[in-house]
Amino acid sequence: MPEMRGIVDELLRLKKETPEPREGERIGALNDYLERSIENVGRDILSLPEDGRGSWDELDSLFLPVVRNDKKIPARGGEKYTD
Repeated sequence: MPEMRGIVDELLRLKKETPEPREGERIGALNDYLERSIENVGRDILSLPEDGRGSWDELDSLFLPVVRNDKKIPARGGEKYTD
């Protein structure tokens, strides 16, 4: 990702300096990087054994309180809550 730092910095500069949302030119290097990354992550996920993927329960116990704006977030495993 270090090679992308300059590209991302330029994109952020353009976004800050543009008063209205507009459609700009694609940044080829950034799009290529994102497409490769998404493909690699997808391939990695699919290569996991079924039992290595785990259940959604633990992720839900962390994610849903954030979405619901709960003040307490469950501890790992969901059995206790922490502030």
